[in-house]
Amino acid sequence: MNIDCNVPAIQTKAGASGFINTAPDNDGIYRRTPLLIEYKGRYYPSLALQTFLTAKAIDNFVLMPNEMGLTLRLGKMAVPLDKAGNLLVRLPAQGQSFEKVSAVQLLSGNLDPNLIKGKIVFVGFSAAGLHEVRPTPYEPQFLGVGLHAAIVDNLERQDFLQRPDQALVMEIASAALV
Repeated sequence: MNIDCNVPAIQTKAGASGFINTAPDNDGIYRRTPLLIEYKGRYYPSLALQTFLTAKAIDNFVLMPNEMGLTLRLGKMAVPLDKAGNLLVRLPAQGQSFEKVSAVQLLSGNLDPNLIKGKIVFVGFSAAGLHEVRPTPYEPQFLGVGLHAAIVDNLERQDFLQRPDQALVMEIASAALV
C-alpha cells in the first residue's frame, strides 16, 4: 500500500489532514467507509473524522476491540466500527439532503455569513462530468462531499448504525429456518 499526500506547500499550511478513501460494498452501493486506516504502524483519520476532531478540539482517539468489532473513543463518545474500522453510515433518506451553497453565491459575496457561522462546512463540487458521485441505498448519484457530511452528521448526532460481524451467519440461519 502506498499513499498520496498533499503537495508540501499545502501540507505545511494545513493544521490537519485526512484521507478520502472509500469503497462500495460488493453490490456497488456505498454504505460504509473507513474512519481510520493503518499505515506503517500508525493510524490516520479520514477527512470527515479529522474535520470533526478539529471542530470539536479533540486531539486524540483510542481504538479498542469489542464483541461487535471495534469501538473508536473520541473523548466520552464511543463510535461503533466493524472489525475493519469502517463506520456503517446513516445516510440521508431519499429527498433529504444537506444544505448546499453554490460557488456563485459564495464568490459573488451574496452569501449571508450567518448561514455558515458555527457550522462544519465541506467544499466540494457537483459537476456531472467530474464523476464525483456515489450510489447509496437511497440515491443513485449521491455527491462524494455529501458522504463526508453524512459521516460528520452521524458523529455530531451520535446516531450510529451497527451490524454485528456475525450478522451474515444469523441471516443465513434465519433464511434457512423460514
